[in-house]
Amino acid sequence: MKELILVQQKFEKGDYISPETIKDALGHEPTWHEQLSIWGTFARIYANEGVTVISHKEGIRFLTDSEALEYNTKGADTACRKLERHLYMLKNIDSSQLNSEEKNAHERSVQLNTFRIIGIDNAQKRLGTK
Repeated sequence: MKELILVQQKFEKGDYISPETIKDALGHEPTWHEQLSIWGTFARIYANEGVTVISHKEGIRFLTDSEALEYNTKGADTACRKLERHLYMLKNIDSSQLNSEEKNAHERSVQLNTFRIIGIDNAQKRLGTK
């Protein structure tokens, strides 16, 4: 695993690992799978340190706190909208077509995700963002 050479180095917020650096560490042009693997490794390692790591222009970018604020806020907002869409679709499942175990799982899922949406709505109202 040649990417270990990169992983053993210490990177800081704001750093960027260029595609050329990745290529040099591997000794060849990285495949898409290798790029994904390297990014995932860095994302897991640095998540414990509170650093947001993204794939950027075929390289790897360690976001500054300002960049991470914007990036993660957009991601969280997108996740909330996606949750609302999925809840809508869950509520439209015809439970008469499900067996008893599936009906129970469906009911639990609808209830859990309804409570999540209610919690998000309440927080937004308290913060004046909704």
